Amino acid sequence: KYSLNGTVKAVDADNATLKVLVRSCNRRARAYRSDVVTITVIAATKLYQRSVDGTLVAITLADLAASDRVTSVGTLDKSHPEAPVFTAHRVTLRPPAGACRG
Repeated sequence: KYSLNGTVKAVDADNATLKVLVRSCNRRARAYRSDVVTITVIAATKLYQRSVDGTLVAITLADLAASDRVTSVGTLDKSHPEAPVFTAHRVTLRPPAGACRG
């Protein structure tokens, strides 16, 4: 499984994908740190928004936009290293940078 944090660069609702600039990640995705990767969102993918107080609220792909900060976990198929396949099990929209707990 991969785990990463990054910034959304593009949302393609028609193809159910996100392009994300990887800021930090686990060992499985380490080769893609600082790259823009395409994450596929499937029907079983859980999409959430984390509020400043830490609670999670369900959202849809349409709620995500370029420049959003996200965390994603899922499977990573590296059988073709030049075209890795990231399939999200969960994507969480993080609070804006600098947001304070109330």
